[in-house]
Amino acid sequence: MQIGLRDRIATAFVIVGVGLAVTWWASAPFVETLDVRSVSIAVTALGMLASASAVVPGFGELLRGSRSYLVGTSVLGTLALIAAGVSIVYLDERALVALVVATIVLWAVSTVRHAGAYAGSPAALRP
Repeated sequence: MQIGLRDRIATAFVIVGVGLAVTWWASAPFVETLDVRSVSIAVTALGMLASASAVVPGFGELLRGSRSYLVGTSVLGTLALIAAGVSIVYLDERALVALVVATIVLWAVSTVRHAGAYAGSPAALRP
């Protein structure tokens, strides 16, 4: 599977965000001063940067593309945003877990789709 530069950049953002959350859960010494709120804010920001960096088509093209992909990723993105809000406001670790999982799934789905489009596969662009 071949991915473009934008997806590599997005992958780096996701790795940093997920890595931060995992090291925090493991109580690594260099992140022990962080709390749920700061980790959630970092994961949210890095996830948004990943999303912004990996958007291959323009917004108009996205709306004309696969409706199932658009709806699925929109639902996942909304769930990630809600989880981020809950984890930031209520310091809820379960919401942080949901945020991290949603971020990973969004990244994986998008990267696979983009890799198919990058390879010129028309199947990756169909609903």
